[in-house]
Amino acid sequence: MPSLVGSIAQSQANTVSHTLAAGSGNRIVFGLYGSETAIDTTPTGVTYGGQTMTLLGSHENTGYATSAYVFYILEADLPANGANTFDASSITGSTNDASTVLCFDGLAQTTESDLLVGDGGAGSNATKGGDITVATTNDLVLLLGHSRNGEVFSSSTLDVAAFYDIGASDAMQMYAYDLNEAAGEFTATVTSTTTLANPAIIISTWAQLAAAGKGPLINAGLINNGLLNSGLT
Repeated sequence: MPSLVGSIAQSQANTVSHTLAAGSGNRIVFGLYGSETAIDTTPTGVTYGGQTMTLLGSHENTGYATSAYVFYILEADLPANGANTFDASSITGSTNDASTVLCFDGLAQTTESDLLVGDGGAGSNATKGGDITVATTNDLVLLLGHSRNGEVFSSSTLDVAAFYDIGASDAMQMYAYDLNEAAGEFTATVTSTTTLANPAIIISTWAQLAAAGKGPLINAGLINNGLLNSGLT
């Protein structure tokens, strides 16, 4: 099954230094970037260790031009282990921006299994529901959100959830991932201790390299405090 490799790097900027560790092979590095700027619809030139990354998905919440992007790079294209820089400075606009880099191993070296992008709901809970397919138990589920404000993001259903406070509550970047979800119905809930405004959300699933067996496909809806579960259209 997939596992996190090394440490997670974050910065309040469009670049961040990250230490690439060896892992057990079949790694993928994910670069998460967000800002309070109208979306760059054709971002190019985003790199990790000087190697070009591929855009997984992007979304703008037009209520406040809050934009989020997820990029990735497969094992075959990774730079040498050690210190490397995620560089998203080629993306137009950098107001209240932040970057996060994560690396996982044990992942299929193809493309994502499924992808969901959309606005999140305002309030103490960040997100609004939608359908996403998790094909096999222990596949990677990865979430990125960028919000105009908010504090102390957490999740009761994802393995790890964290946030990066940008500029005295001016903005917040949140990420979460799940490596232990069983095949079957899945609901991801994310919460902030203060009001979140105009969050842009990206959720993706990525197949593990060697699946033990396929379970039923699941419908993963993000809900507002357990009270709202509505699909993105």
